[in-house]
Amino acid sequence: IIITLFAYFLQIFVYIRMEKYYKYLAIIPFITVIIIALQACAVMQPLSGGPDDTTPPEVTEVYPENNTLNFYDNVLKLRFSEYLDKASAVENIRITPSLKVNYSWSGKQLRIKMLENPKPNTTYCLTIEAGYKDLSGNPPSHTQSFIFSTGNNIDSAYISGRTNKLTGYTLFAYKLDGINADTLDIRRNAPDYSLKIGGSGDFKLQALPEGKYRLFLVNDRNSDGLYTEGSEEIALFTRDLNVSMTHSPKNVVFHKAKLFDYSSPEIMEATAMDSRTVLAKFNKPIDTNSIDAGAFYVVNSTNRRIPAIAAYIAPKDSQSVLINTASAINEEEEYHFIIEKLSDINANSIKEMLKSDSFFGSGKRYDVSPVTIAFSIKDSVKDIPLSAEFYVDYSRAIKEPNMGNITLKQEGKKKALAVSAKFINSNRIAISPESPLVSNTNYSIEVGLSEVQSVFDEAVSDTTISASFTTEDLRLNGSAFGTLKVNGTNIYNSKKYQIILSSADGKREVITYADSLGNWSFPSLKEGEYNISIAIDENENGIIDYGRVFPYTPAERYIPNAKQIKIAQRWKIDNIIVEIED
Repeated sequence: IIITLFAYFLQIFVYIRMEKYYKYLAIIPFITVIIIALQACAVMQPLSGGPDDTTPPEVTEVYPENNTLNFYDNVLKLRFSEYLDKASAVENIRITPSLKVNYSWSGKQLRIKMLENPKPNTTYCLTIEAGYKDLSGNPPSHTQSFIFSTGNNIDSAYISGRTNKLTGYTLFAYKLDGINADTLDIRRNAPDYSLKIGGSGDFKLQALPEGKYRLFLVNDRNSDGLYTEGSEEIALFTRDLNVSMTHSPKNVVFHKAKLFDYSSPEIMEATAMDSRTVLAKFNKPIDTNSIDAGAFYVVNSTNRRIPAIAAYIAPKDSQSVLINTASAINEEEEYHFIIEKLSDINANSIKEMLKSDSFFGSGKRYDVSPVTIAFSIKDSVKDIPLSAEFYVDYSRAIKEPNMGNITLKQEGKKKALAVSAKFINSNRIAISPESPLVSNTNYSIEVGLSEVQSVFDEAVSDTTISASFTTEDLRLNGSAFGTLKVNGTNIYNSKKYQIILSSADGKREVITYADSLGNWSFPSLKEGEYNISIAIDENENGIIDYGRVFPYTPAERYIPNAKQIKIAQRWKIDNIIVEIED
């Protein structure tokens, strides 16, 4: 616009001031038109590419065609409706029973070449799950599956179900017919069928022949088609499944996965930290509650035994144990560290006496002054449970039985409340009120350390650790009461069925048992939405067992989200009926 105006005024100026050159004025409009045209051409405009692509991709052609019989080729083909993100497509291809294959692309067509011959008289299922995308990022609207057989018939049985937040895990299915199921070891035997779990968590294992199947859900991190104990999480199903052309199990549910580890703890090394302290490092985290000072000692080269007077988990290192010896270990002597009893956090106990490699004593003077390194409650914290337990941790072992002068008081009351205290191990004590606390009430707790001594009879510095806190407010809570029906009727085994309420945000979970008539209750619940799940405690040990991989023991049954309820403040919900089949 500026250039155009400049040219216009230039034309007027020349016309007025330079009349004798009027014969040249005729070209000025022409120049002006050129300038305007150039200006228009110079304006930057975004290119118009039409509307955004929002069409979901899908398979338009497949080879072989769905339900093909007597297939003998070694190549499968999928043609898509548009160009894809190739990597995402390949990641979502599943073939069951599994085959070794490689992939190649030609435009919109994916070619799948088998690197091994398919089994004769076997039904295969080629699935592309709804996790891939086209070049515009659009996912497909649904999973597509195609079935073909190398024999004269199609196996049409299937197993379907869902998982609980176990996306990316792989379903392992083993056909038990014709084998000794007791010898099946999934650490060494590849599954007959496998299927990776997609984003929805739902699965459908198709094209199965009739028979009995055993299911596992494995986080197959190394993609080797086997379960690696100790490094891959696994969920076991609750029973073996009978599958036939007239019966395809549905609603198969996997609950939680666990990192199983059946190996016993081992000593990696032992080191003398000072003349009365030995540090033993293990290959895995150790269970604090399994540590007993009486089960530890050291011996020298002449087999002279020095017992431990204290043992505890090393601060900030759950794989190491510190022990204090009854007498000094000398710098010039060689020793071994001995353990007679210990367990890791997976409850694996040592099978026999453990002995470390040799190590030399230390001439360094021992540390005699333990200090508090942690108090489990922070000052001015709120919503403390009415049956709370508090912990005091020390940097070094302290001498039993004195755990300090413990005082727990309710605000406005002079008399201290009765508390019980106990040693968890040599450097940790637990404190709990002997009676439940009062809702929405302020309390203070103090632990005076003036009389606490180390195991070497040295006094801890004369200090007091303290904290104030407020208990949870139950006045606004609601409540829920209901009945569990099993197979259409009330139950009569009150120790078997757990009722589990989980808040929708995942922050709270409370558990109770149904009584002999199936009745259950939660008299105090915070406002919010809850899912009701049922766990069947078959061995009535008070916990839901995850099973055992080998020798095989199935997991106990868990039925998630059997019902949903909403709790309002001060509101009581009666007659909640939860029905399951067992």
